[in-house]
Amino acid sequence: MANNKPHDTIRDGNLKATIWANQGKNGTFHTLDLTRSYRTQDGWRDTTAGFSSSELLRIARLAYIAYDEIALLRAAGSGSEEVATPDDGRRG
Repeated sequence: MANNKPHDTIRDGNLKATIWANQGKNGTFHTLDLTRSYRTQDGWRDTTAGFSSSELLRIARLAYIAYDEIALLRAAGSGSEEVATPDDGRRG
């Protein structure tokens, strides 16, 4: 059974970076979803489309932090990293 819980979520206001641990033929690999949250009448939603220029440095900062966290996971022996392709079991 697949584990659909993220390894970690890093937030900066309404922006977030979600780290997923995935299993591949060569072991564990990690992927990252970068999203912006927004509120509708039905509750909170996330989108991956169209980050504004004022959000780009915040997105870069989240990606940098996530990169460091994934590097720590690799160093701790969580498995070998594979190069993720879009159909490598990304969850979100």
